[in-house]
Amino acid sequence: MNRTLAALVTALSISIGGCNIQPVEYQQQEQRRGPVPAQTYVGEYENNNNSLAEGKLESLEQSVEMLRLEAEYCAIGPNGQCDTAKKNEQVQWRGSGTVVHQDGQYMYILTAGHVALPEPEVQTFLGDKYKLVGKPKIIIEGKNIPLEFISGLNNDSMDYAYLRTPKTSRLKVMDAKIGDSSKISIGDMVYVIGYPLTTGRSISAGNISCIVQQTPASRGGKVTPEQFMFTSPISGGNSGGPIFTIKGGVLYLIGIAVATYPAGQNLNIGVKTNDILRYTNANVKP
Repeated sequence: MNRTLAALVTALSISIGGCNIQPVEYQQQEQRRGPVPAQTYVGEYENNNNSLAEGKLESLEQSVEMLRLEAEYCAIGPNGQCDTAKKNEQVQWRGSGTVVHQDGQYMYILTAGHVALPEPEVQTFLGDKYKLVGKPKIIIEGKNIPLEFISGLNNDSMDYAYLRTPKTSRLKVMDAKIGDSSKISIGDMVYVIGYPLTTGRSISAGNISCIVQQTPASRGGKVTPEQFMFTSPISGGNSGGPIFTIKGGVLYLIGIAVATYPAGQNLNIGVKTNDILRYTNANVKP
């Protein structure tokens, strides 16, 4: 992020098979696709990696890329319009994304909404306000591959974005399946892949530690039925990175990493794949 604005800002924070999706306006989508279904947990996935073949994770991580969003903000003047006397701020931030599928024309990338959806307006510590100018640009870092926004959300419950780019040999589709996140259980082993602190690509292991089946009366914890908690270590830059679990030696994508509680240790939040699919117009089932 631009150093000048970064020092002031306080709040800037698939189709996977048979793709049949079209881009929408680059904005947060707020419409829900029905209530969160009731869930039962039947031990579908494994709490160890005994069945995992050697080299499987090393192959899988090649499908995870670092993403960079570039956006421009202008200072808002007394009249609510851009203050032309002040220079616009160029802002960048980074996260992780997974190439989850390809069809005859495109490759599709899944990431977090807060990685791909810039806040339309931000406020600094000093009370100055800035607003988004024009259309942001998101690319794959290091490969300079532009990505097109298809759909996404960034709110208290959902935090995801689908992107696409024309097919290229420079990207690799994940060697894993889409999991059924309604069947995850506490204790299931999970792997998270991403770019912590925007360093090199990294894999961390842990377990699912908490599953919420209904929204608590108090939202202070900010964990909703669309989310779960896991213990695989993550840091800034992991946002949008995939969360995989195991069954019979096969890795399954069951969520994406979206947040962590820095005051604790490994208190991390993921968004479930089933609920991500409920918000898209992708004709896909786990």
